[in-house]
Amino acid sequence: MTVTLVATAQVAAAPATTPNPAATFGPGQKKAEFQSNAWWDAEFRNKVGTSMRREIELGTQFILTDQHIHQLLDTGPTICGNLESFVFIHEDVSYDAKNDAHGITDVGLVRLARACPNLTKFQLQASRHLTDAAVLAFYLFCPKLTFLEFTHWAGRNKFTRAGVFDFLHSCLSLVPELDTLRLSPSDKAGLTMKKDDKAMRKMTRGRPGLVHTVVEVGEEKHWGNWDIVRREKSFKRGRIYEPPVEELPWSPRY
Repeated sequence: MTVTLVATAQVAAAPATTPNPAATFGPGQKKAEFQSNAWWDAEFRNKVGTSMRREIELGTQFILTDQHIHQLLDTGPTICGNLESFVFIHEDVSYDAKNDAHGITDVGLVRLARACPNLTKFQLQASRHLTDAAVLAFYLFCPKLTFLEFTHWAGRNKFTRAGVFDFLHSCLSLVPELDTLRLSPSDKAGLTMKKDDKAMRKMTRGRPGLVHTVVEVGEEKHWGNWDIVRREKSFKRGRIYEPPVEELPWSPRY
């Protein structure tokens, strides 16, 4: 728990957002999608504006850094305060891939969480070097959060998962509507989660509506190139949980 307390102090000490008063934006779009960095550079001011009330989604040709976070936050509290969903997708691991979030830091994510109190969904894949402070920032500053994901290759980040679980268990008033938590293993133990199992089961028992999914990320070679492979195991109320299979609204005809 000591590490978690230190991380909480780091969150509190992180610099707050300082909007750029010179930045002027149009109405924007309700959902701003950027497939690549080139799209962001060309369309940012057109897509991000006062009407962008819901979502930002960054696609599979995007390399995400703190600079993008700072550029978003410079739009000011009106636009950031409307944001409900921030999604970064990592799918491309081919030889010429340009798709990762290695340039994101704790400071950038703490600033984002502080500036976007109405976030209900935050999804970040393929990050590196993040600590508990990044995760705790969303617990502390985004009370409406229902979905939180930090997934990556084993050992890429520095989360003390047991500390994060203990914090969630001891502060049940925070993010009370959180129902989906997706994290990758903190070490090479993989889906067995031996190191964090006790704390995780205790946390999920204390939050009976929450489903925690362990996501192990890897690569496999197919037809001369690499593809991402994700293996998952879910827990609810302290036990292994099998999510229900979604049924199609129609039945195929033969």
